[in-house]
Amino acid sequence: MKSFMQGNDIWEPVNGRVVDPLPANASLNQQTRYAEEVAKTHRALTCIHAAVTEEVFTRIMTCTTAKEAWDKLQEEYQGSDRGKQMQVLNLRREFESLRMKASESIKDYLDRIMKNVNQLTLLGETFDDSRVVEKILVTVPEKFEAKISTLEDTQDLSTLSITQLINSLQATELRSSIINDDNSEEALVVRQQKAKGQTSGVKKTPRKKKKGKEEQTEKPTEKKVYPPCPICKKTNHTENYYWYRPNVHCRSCKRLGHVEKVCKNKSIREQVAVAEANEQNKQEGMFMVTCFTATSSSED
Repeated sequence: MKSFMQGNDIWEPVNGRVVDPLPANASLNQQTRYAEEVAKTHRALTCIHAAVTEEVFTRIMTCTTAKEAWDKLQEEYQGSDRGKQMQVLNLRREFESLRMKASESIKDYLDRIMKNVNQLTLLGETFDDSRVVEKILVTVPEKFEAKISTLEDTQDLSTLSITQLINSLQATELRSSIINDDNSEEALVVRQQKAKGQTSGVKKTPRKKKKGKEEQTEKPTEKKVYPPCPICKKTNHTENYYWYRPNVHCRSCKRLGHVEKVCKNKSIREQVAVAEANEQNKQEGMFMVTCFTATSSSED
């Protein structure tokens, strides 16, 4: 705001300059000069009115000069001299207590420091770059110690600028992040391999299947054991499911030892029966054709 008003040559009325009254026998140049000075005072007050919000404007709307409005705003937002001293003291204490966090980047840490420094500068305090550089060097984590030792051996820290220091620390931070990413990827691969090895050795639990509205548990298939078969003495079936029956006559082949269901000659007999039926149907068809031909010839 101050720079804008200085650039437009309207800062002098805000700074307290009073326009000299116009003499009685003023020349044309004096009148022109007086009109310009009066216009500057009005432009300065208008500039202040345009820069504040409506809520703040209601507090300075009764001020008749730019200096009066400026002093009122300065007193409200910066306070008195005693208030400024308290603010400076608190900001200094905050500056001394600043420390870089482990999860914080060097750029974010610099932004926090410069925010504090700028607030102190607005209150009239002066901060050299060397003080900020010293603050950064003593408050960064241990991972930057090697780089700081190199800077101490190769450069004069009293003339080291903030930009040079930040660029050096950012390069170290970037290399460290790349190494950490590679290590984390390797650890992830090892963890996945271990997880696969553990899951391969674990027995699978039976799943539940939904059949309709009821849930049924899928059990692993097991071989059933039956009492020994009286015919073959095996335990994987009952007597009813054994094909050999010593005292049973097959209805298909009329032989002992099995039933019609497992008869090997059944299919052959069925084929013969089908062939005989086809032959009989063929003969009946030929007989009907012969009869029809004879009937037709007799009618003629």
